[in-house]
Amino acid sequence: MLLQLRDYLAKEQYVSLEQLSRVFKIDKTALVPMLDVWVSRGVLHVDGVGEEKAVCATACGGCGGDAPKYYRYVAV
Repeated sequence: MLLQLRDYLAKEQYVSLEQLSRVFKIDKTALVPMLDVWVSRGVLHVDGVGEEKAVCATACGGCGGDAPKYYRYVAV
């Protein structure tokens, strides 16, 4: 599963945690520890609130939920 995640991210380059959850049919809470393995090895980088999400969070007063996580593949 770790290799499948890495390969998918290498192909897509930039993916949200929600998208990964849908594609792999795995709960987000189960995905995060697996993705953290690749983050710790320098293969992935976690992007929190980007410019487009900052606008989203202020445009409506905020949703009160956690900011979406995005994972970016870093060529090794």
